[in-house]
Amino acid sequence: MVAASGANIAAVAVERIVNRVDLSDARLLMLSQSFADFGEKTRLLMALVGERCLTYPVFDRPQTLNRDYYDRLPPRAVLEAYNALGLAARDGIAYLDCVQERMGVLRLPMCQYRDAAETAQARWFPRKRSILRRQIGYGTGIVAREAVYVAPREMARVLLAVERYRLAHGSLPEAIDSLVPEYFASVPEDPLDGMPLRYKRLDRGYVIYSVGEDRRDNGGKPRPPEDGERHYETWDVVFQVQR
Repeated sequence: MVAASGANIAAVAVERIVNRVDLSDARLLMLSQSFADFGEKTRLLMALVGERCLTYPVFDRPQTLNRDYYDRLPPRAVLEAYNALGLAARDGIAYLDCVQERMGVLRLPMCQYRDAAETAQARWFPRKRSILRRQIGYGTGIVAREAVYVAPREMARVLLAVERYRLAHGSLPEAIDSLVPEYFASVPEDPLDGMPLRYKRLDRGYVIYSVGEDRRDNGGKPRPPEDGERHYETWDVVFQVQR
């Protein structure tokens, strides 16, 4: 997830740079290519494999688990009995089945990751969990939140294409589909809802936005300042460029 976070920081940096500096087409193209392919599915698959390797030992001799790390463990005698009865092994099998199902989620469109991952979690790890299942995070968030990481990078690609269009044509595109086929083979999708990323011209500039984690189109409303009083509000993930 470190690489994903770093790429998101770079995407936000692109928005700030474009607002302050007029870049040449060559530099815009170079930046765009850097966001073009992060190998999302391969990286995510590797994360799931790594999580599986690190977590499965929880189900092998649970009585030896480090209590400084797992702070909700029952007494050692309970864990020994749980293991002797084969219940720890049963939990381990359910965990591996859940991981396998989450790997299968990667074959779906990214906008479906979250619902499919949460369905897998509910099936294999119901709210009333066993002794060991409640000790682990089961990694569902890795898959469910992938679209949140990807959206800003896709927005950065659209922003850079808009700037290239502006340099080539002397004006901003009227709509996002004006970027096809010169800059994209098809209109880039918002990975959170599967719809085209939103683009709107303003009196001075334009905005590009994703619907964000609530998956509701709020018309390009940016996140308000963090004042602790607006937790009930919803907003979009917004890049704005003034021209």
